[in-house]
Amino acid sequence: MCNTIVNYTVSFLKRKTVLNSDEISIIKYQLTVVIYELAELISLIIFAVIVEKLKEFIVSYFVVVLIRSRIGGIHHNSYAGCYLHTMLFFVLIIILSMHIDKELNNSLWIMCAIIDWLFAPLPSKNRGILSKKTTRRIKITIYISMIAIFAFSLVFPDYKNIILITLTMIHTELLARCVIERRKPCLNGYVI
Repeated sequence: MCNTIVNYTVSFLKRKTVLNSDEISIIKYQLTVVIYELAELISLIIFAVIVEKLKEFIVSYFVVVLIRSRIGGIHHNSYAGCYLHTMLFFVLIIILSMHIDKELNNSLWIMCAIIDWLFAPLPSKNRGILSKKTTRRIKITIYISMIAIFAFSLVFPDYKNIILITLTMIHTELLARCVIERRKPCLNGYVI
């Protein structure tokens, strides 16, 4: 289904514009990513509606959007692996949020900040090694995002647990990748 939509769109664009093979490859890749991301998002929304946790899912999703793309994490070699991982990630967050009634400890904020300070952002095949200046800039945006999320949790305390569960899951993944790749902490671009 995805390939049909991508191929049809590329054929349409070829008729309307002049595209070289590199541009066609880029367009195919980007369209494929968008389609898979939409399918993933729709599946997650359906699940959240079924378990009556749509608001919690939306809050969790925005926390992931603000933080995950900056700090790095686990990557998969296939869309199927990524889809399954993302589904499991959010399903687990929603299930945990349904079963944790006690207010989570604020020390989780500090734990996440320390993990960011020590390990974020993780380089990836797509991003490569970052300069010290870029690393510092990304760390600053991570901390600004964390402050904004913390402020949101103060204004809307009903969502504090879902936010902390989401942040803990994101940072657990970050640590898992560090362990798997045997990464050492990195402060301001310097490996300790």
